[in-house]
Formats: sequence, C-alpha cells, structure tokens
Amino acid sequence: MSSPVAGVFDRSERLLGAGNMRRLQAAHVAVCGLGGVGSFAAEAAARSAVGELTLIDYDAIEASNINRQLYALQSSIGCKKTELAAARIADIAPDSRLHCHDAYISADNCAELLEGADFIIDAIDHIPAKLALIRYAYERGIPFISAMGAARRLSPQLLRVADISQTQICPLARIMRRELKACGVTSGVRTVFSLEPPLAEARAALETACGAKQPLGSMIFVPAAMGMILAAEAVRHIIQSATKE
Repeated sequence: MSSPVAGVFDRSERLLGAGNMRRLQAAHVAVCGLGGVGSFAAEAAARSAVGELTLIDYDAIEASNINRQLYALQSSIGCKKTELAAARIADIAPDSRLHCHDAYISADNCAELLEGADFIIDAIDHIPAKLALIRYAYERGIPFISAMGAARRLSPQLLRVADISQTQICPLARIMRRELKACGVTSGVRTVFSLEPPLAEARAALETACGAKQPLGSMIFVPAAMGMILAAEAVRHIIQSATKE
C-alpha cells in the first residue's frame, strides 16, 4: 500500500518540474502574522512544497476572526494561531520542518525569530512591529514581501504587487512610506496593496455607544487573496533565484 502522503505534490511537479520542487523543499520561508492574510499565505506556502516554515504570531483565535481567518472555527476559539497552523501544515505535509514562535515581533527579537529564513512574508498589521520586520529584512538583504492594508475592502481584483514607492490610495502604505523614509528607506520594499479606496463603515453608533474606536471592518475576500499573492511571490522568488545562479 502506498504512503498517504505519496503523490501530494505530483500536480505541482508536473507544472514546475523536479528541479524546482527540490528548490522549494529546500527553502525556508518565514510567515510573520497568521491572521486573515498570513493564515492563507502560510497554507499556500505549505501546499506549494516549501520544506521549512517559520510561523510567528502572538495571538489566539477569537470569535470575530471566524469570518475571514483560515484557522478560526467555533471549535478553535481560544487556541493559539501558531499551534493551529502547525497542526494543519503537519497534516498537509508531514515532512515539513516547522519552527513556531508564539511571540510579538520587535527590533530586539527579529534575529532570533527569523534565523535561517531565505524569504520573509510580512503579514503583520501592527505598525511598529511591521516597521521593525521590514527594516530587519531590508538592512540584511533578506528577500521579503510586505502586505499593506486588506481591511475595509471587498475587491480582490484590485490587488497589485509593487515597490513601496509605487503604492497609492492605501492608508497603511502611506504610513509605511512615511515611517520608512524617516529611516532612510524610500524604495526596495516589495508590497502587495489594493487600489480600492477603503470603504466607509457604519460604525459611528458603535463608537458613540462604546466610547472607544472599534476594529476595522473586514471580510474574507481581500485578506485571503492577498495571502495567496504573498505566497505566490515567495514561490516565484525561490524558483527564479535558483535559475539565475
């Protein structure tokens, strides 16, 4: 009887070839942030035969995550995202080499958390952590791609891949351009961003009632599509880098 994992990547190999499959299985990709964007990026990387994955997130599943995050189920509320991701990936590709960090990324721990990564996927939505991660990768020449804003949007068709200097419309991209410029970085940061203007939200009554700013509205379409694009860019980089050597 054949192994239950035999042939898992057969269709991928038919498309990419045996040499590229070996390159992917030898690659180490770090996925930083496992929310609506990062959960899909990590899953796509695992299903694309990336052999080694570092998964970083400090959060646990909440009920409000169920509408858009891959690991979010009624049964997983309260569970750590890193643990859920690791269990799911191990069930997809048991030979995957996994490094899970239930941690909050900062300038102080990037080197430890990201040790050995060949490519970094930034799916963080917290600006100080995002800035620390981008600066770490940029200053060391580690290939990476960074997700810009996915909330308050409904049209995955309007996602684009471009350098940070070419981004437009996205408020998060505008903030990151400003923060990076203050650090002397104006280009060389590859991003996925949306050309869709953020939609207005019917939340004024909630803010008035609660006396506090409410979380941004979001649905699955744009975060999931953005995560897939991030993973596709990682896979493309791994394959293209090998052909240039």
